[in-house]
Order: sequence, then structure tokens, then C-alpha cells
Amino acid sequence: MTPKWLRNFSNSLGLMAPSIQISQEYGRLIQMGDYGRYTDSDVEISCYENVHCFVEKGMGSHCDEIGKVLRLIDCFLTDVKRGMYRFDMYLFGSIEEHREDNRLWRFLYQYGKSMERYNNLPAWAKHICDRAGTEVCSEGAYFPTCSQVGHEDLAIVFTTSQVKVNEKSKHSYKSNKRHFFWFLLDEPELKFVHGLRFEPDFINVEPQGTDDELRPF
Repeated sequence: MTPKWLRNFSNSLGLMAPSIQISQEYGRLIQMGDYGRYTDSDVEISCYENVHCFVEKGMGSHCDEIGKVLRLIDCFLTDVKRGMYRFDMYLFGSIEEHREDNRLWRFLYQYGKSMERYNNLPAWAKHICDRAGTEVCSEGAYFPTCSQVGHEDLAIVFTTSQVKVNEKSKHSYKSNKRHFFWFLLDEPELKFVHGLRFEPDFINVEPQGTDDELRPF
């Protein structure tokens, strides 16, 4: 039986999808030209441009739940015939870790790699969960700025309810929160909260260098 949190996410995933235009090169549609030749044609679909998956350090024991979410996204993108898109996975940690090196970890093997439909996204859950480990952030996690997420992208975040966001990112997050999907893993049962109904704690964190730098892991 599909758990309630996953059903709620499934309903929101399609409901909140923006309208984007894709062309034949992304595998969506071929139309017949005036002289019987096949030509490219732009079409509009309800989907997301790219997918970003953020996992808090210490969430490695939740590989099954993360895999279910990625599987559902995989089915959705296949059903709407999205074609090629970017899929990036990230790790984020504690506030102290951010103060020390001011970095956001991005999965090296996915950097710059386009995914095609029918790719098996759940297979990537084990990779990031192995990296995340099981040592949770005792003082809460720090979610870096949202500059990696475009206005038409999908962002899924696996974290605890103690997550904190930089005050400087408040405007950026609020302008994109329609496409943010939060999965809180410190409850008795995983809890899904859509960005429109989730207000993280905003705090002032002074970076040591350029904020939101990326580092492969």
C-alpha cells in the first residue's frame, strides 16, 4: 500500500509542474512538414526543466524512502515524455561545517550529465545514501542558498525539521518555493510538506568565502 506521504507528493508533483517548451531533439514530438519531411516542433508540456535532489548528511539510513521518491519522479517524467534533462544530487551538512569550508557537495558523476527518459533514478539513491552516512547533524542542518535551482526546476530536499536557511536566501527561496518539496525524516513516519506550506528557520550565517560554492564528492 502506498503511504500517505508518497500519495500527497505524487498529487503535488503534477499539480505544481510549470508549463515548459521542449523540442523534437528532446524526444517529445515530430510533425510532418509541408513536403512530407519530418521537422522539429516545439511543444508545451506540464513538467520541470531539471531535477535537484538535496540530502542532509546522516540521512543514509533512509535509502528506501529516497528511492521511492526518485522512482515516482522517474515515472512522472517518463509519462509526460520529458526527454533529456539534468539530474543533480547534493549533500549538505551542519552550520559548523558550512562555516569551516562554505561548500555544497555535489555528486561528481552527475555533474553536467544529462539524463534521458527511462533512466532508473532510484538506482542513484544508494550512491548518495552511502555518502550521507548515518551521523546526523546534532545542532540542525544548514541548507545553502537556492541559486542552483532554476525557476522551472524541481527541488526535493530530504532533511530534518531543524533545517535552517541563510537569511540572504529568503527572497530566492520564497520566489521558487512552489517547486520545492520537503521530506522531513525526524518524525515517527516520514512527513512530506510542500514548499508553499513549509517555512524553514532563516538565520544569518556569514560565509568565509563565496556563498554556495560547489564541491564534488
